[in-house]
Amino acid sequence: MIRPIASFAILFCLYSTCLFSETLWETSIQKGMERSKAEKKPILIDLYADWCTYCKVLEKEIFPDKDVAKVLEGFVTVRLDGEEFPNLRQKYAIEGYPTILFIDGHSNFLDKITGLATKQMILQMAKKVLAEPDIEASMQSLLKRKPNSPFAHFRLGTFYFHAQKYDLAKSHLQNAIQYAPSDEISLKEDALFNLGILYVQTEDWTKATELWKNFVSVYPKSRNANASEMYYGISLREVGEKKLALMVLEKLRARLTDDDDIEAVEQTLAEIRKGY
Repeated sequence: MIRPIASFAILFCLYSTCLFSETLWETSIQKGMERSKAEKKPILIDLYADWCTYCKVLEKEIFPDKDVAKVLEGFVTVRLDGEEFPNLRQKYAIEGYPTILFIDGHSNFLDKITGLATKQMILQMAKKVLAEPDIEASMQSLLKRKPNSPFAHFRLGTFYFHAQKYDLAKSHLQNAIQYAPSDEISLKEDALFNLGILYVQTEDWTKATELWKNFVSVYPKSRNANASEMYYGISLREVGEKKLALMVLEKLRARLTDDDDIEAVEQTLAEIRKGY
């Protein structure tokens, strides 16, 4: 999906109690974040799809297990139909179901399990997250030992972006790109993509245009290929390169199949043609 990164947070607020365990499962990510901040707990999100058979196994057998339920007490738990939250799927690179996503109350990514998660896998990951709930302190500590750690810089850059500390975010994301070894292609790609979103968010259109031009050239098969071309087209529009923006977005539009993506691109194209 290629809608703005913050839009996923504006969701309906309901909650329900899982019928199969004592665990309280929220059905609103916004409510989950509010509870996370108030209770000072990380968030565990169970992302499912109606057609996903193993998702039912997780819901009815594994999560109600007494050992799992006990460790879940350390989290705010949220259960969402992933098909209804495309922006959340894009934001956290959700590639299949079930996915168990761990984030903090500021929507910072902590970890995730994709696929056929076993009881032991969930217990191990959950305990790991609970042992290291403070990303900022943890990553700062890691940087003291390994100042050129691209992983630590990436995690801090993402953390500071969500905290709206954009100068710090930019510095750490740039360091992540600089220090990423040649075999860490995905980390470097993700850092560059997040830096591009930061430039869009802060309306630094000149840098955004340069970055997205580079991104679409270097990573043409990126899982964020559509989003990067959309951001490139928007950035071109903002710096006055409307003809090139039209060309980029019309080319993108021709290969899109998702209705929401098509709507977003067509809306931008219409605005450019009207002179906005």
